[in-house]
Amino acid sequence: MTFEKSGAADLSVVIVNYRTADLVIKAVQSVKDHAGPEGLSADIYVVDNGSGDGSMETIRSAHPDVSVMDAGGNLGFAAGNNVALRRIKTPYVMLLNSDAFLQAGALRRLVDLMEAHPQVGVIGPRVLNPDGTDQDYPCAFPSIPEMIRRAIRGPQFPAKGHDPHAPIPMERIHGCCLMTRKSVLDAVGLLDERFWMYDEDVDWCLRAGKAGWALWLVPDAHVIHLGGQTSGRGPSGRRAEKTVSKFNPLMTYELRKSRYILYRKHRKGWELAMLKGLTDLTLLAAGVAAGLRAIVRPETRGQAWDRIKVYAAIMGINPFRMRV
Repeated sequence: MTFEKSGAADLSVVIVNYRTADLVIKAVQSVKDHAGPEGLSADIYVVDNGSGDGSMETIRSAHPDVSVMDAGGNLGFAAGNNVALRRIKTPYVMLLNSDAFLQAGALRRLVDLMEAHPQVGVIGPRVLNPDGTDQDYPCAFPSIPEMIRRAIRGPQFPAKGHDPHAPIPMERIHGCCLMTRKSVLDAVGLLDERFWMYDEDVDWCLRAGKAGWALWLVPDAHVIHLGGQTSGRGPSGRRAEKTVSKFNPLMTYELRKSRYILYRKHRKGWELAMLKGLTDLTLLAAGVAAGLRAIVRPETRGQAWDRIKVYAAIMGINPFRMRV
């Protein structure tokens, strides 16, 4: 059994770290705890995205048999993963968030299904909250009708009430834990580095689907996902947790920018125009509300100003001039 880079391993696991060393140590341990007992060998790569807080040394000390790589700066999630993906030699590769922890049987189940169904290109486990309840699992491309539906009806739980032993065809797989084939990686390419944070996994899944690969959610394979530990933006329905910041200006900006890139790549111009218009109207209303709140509650003026500045920056984006 090995956990370091070796051409004989069954799969590779890639984890990107940004100042979450303690979580990464637990995520790596979750792979080690289950891979060996389930008869699998894994090459584990941890890519440090310029943490600058001693993360690399801490992780190496805890897991000296794991390949810890320096990205050379905060490259973003897509580019950080690509640092390791360029070195993959194993037939399968899993992207695992630093705050996601594999549960017993998940690795074995995913690999077995990939082995048995060569048409499946991307596969992922059921995503659970730490208390064992289903976590929000976005099911489809974030079209305008889909975003409105989610705003009205809230989180989605596609595995809930479904036959636990029957995989579910999906349009996208949750980015906190997804497995793909080296052959898919070779066919559709690496993650698109124009996505600094958010939607790079959606884009990757769409590219795989367009290339003819099936995507499956596997209800009887489980991963625990904390959510928002790097970005500060937790899963839907859990944003009130004390560990998750309610407002992160950088991530708010990157989310909107990534959504525009996604639409430029996969939707028509009129859909992008509608997205831009609705986004600007929504942000304008939110900015006015923040300003009015600051008048009534002077103690919120600092936060209101932060919001207004980032909303103005987003409204200044011209998505039609983005290079795609």
